[in-house]
Amino acid sequence: MNGLIQTQKSAELATALLSVYLEWAEDLRLRKGTKPPSPYATLALGDTSHKTKTVFQTSAPVWDESASSLIRKPNSESLELQVRGEGTGTLGLLSLPLSKLLVADWLCLDRWFMFSNGPGQELLRAQLGVLVSQHSGVEAHSHS
Repeated sequence: MNGLIQTQKSAELATALLSVYLEWAEDLRLRKGTKPPSPYATLALGDTSHKTKTVFQTSAPVWDESASSLIRKPNSESLELQVRGEGTGTLGLLSLPLSKLLVADWLCLDRWFMFSNGPGQELLRAQLGVLVSQHSGVEAHSHS
């Protein structure tokens, strides 16, 4: 853990922890126009990824899953979300720059996000927790 914390001489932000809660999606494209897909989602951030369970035959899958990852540079990294269907390809894409979390109230976004590649949206909560060295002189607070 000490290797991830920036030294006092560094001007960069201390390492952060990103927590993501993936609730559900809606209005996903139907297969062949009439059949609901069997979707799953993948969250990717740098070398870390998380795949949800597959929810069978629905255009409004409920995942209720969470994932977390250590972040080295929250001002320049992005969370990538991809919703795919078993045998149907990509149903939804979302790229969330973590810099948006840095300027959000409580370092948190909790809302619907529209997919960038067509119909559908995703309800998710993304929150940053800044990790601070015990010797930095900065007091750590937790907000939930």
